[in-house]
Amino acid sequence: MQRVLITGISGFVGSCLRAALLPSAEVAGFDAANRLRDSRIYTGDITDGGVLLDVLRRVQPDVIFHLAGILKSPQHADFYSVHVLGTAALLDAVIESGLRPRVVVASSSAVYGAGVGAKPISESFRPRPLTHYAASKIAQETIALRYFEAFNLPVICARTFNLLGPGLSPGMAPSAFAKQIAQAEKIGKPAQIAVGDLSARRDYVDVRDAVRAYALL
Repeated sequence: MQRVLITGISGFVGSCLRAALLPSAEVAGFDAANRLRDSRIYTGDITDGGVLLDVLRRVQPDVIFHLAGILKSPQHADFYSVHVLGTAALLDAVIESGLRPRVVVASSSAVYGAGVGAKPISESFRPRPLTHYAASKIAQETIALRYFEAFNLPVICARTFNLLGPGLSPGMAPSAFAKQIAQAEKIGKPAQIAVGDLSARRDYVDVRDAVRAYALL
């Protein structure tokens, strides 16, 4: 049976991927906290190479899904610490361990910015990150490419578009809208839905489809 390690396993995508893989794989996880209360989830700082090396030696993964990340933070440095330094620490630990797992890195369509040019957006689009989150994701991909080129480590970066589905954070727009609608239905009265800027257009992917795509990669 294939051995899988998922970083960020307690998050929205990680927990969905875990559920999808469990019937056919041995799944272990790494996260800042064990919110799923699973004995196969190890906790620690994603930038701590020593802890990561210990986890890799325990799990001996055939595949790593690197989903650890943050979407929002008041501190710009947090994005670079988690996405860039964390990815480097993980891949350094992989090299030191002597293992050769396939590593799927969850990047983001945010790297394309506003998607200037013809539609639909494709991988041939030049990245134009507009936020520190997006810039850190480009840097994360660059780090991953470095390990592919320097060590021939099988690393794949997936630029996933906006995700939605069960368990999406209430801080994200689709969940915020759905919660307000559900509350209005519960009390049985009309309600005005509070929204932000509605001028932007987004493509959404069901998280269950996304994790199937990750597994195929």
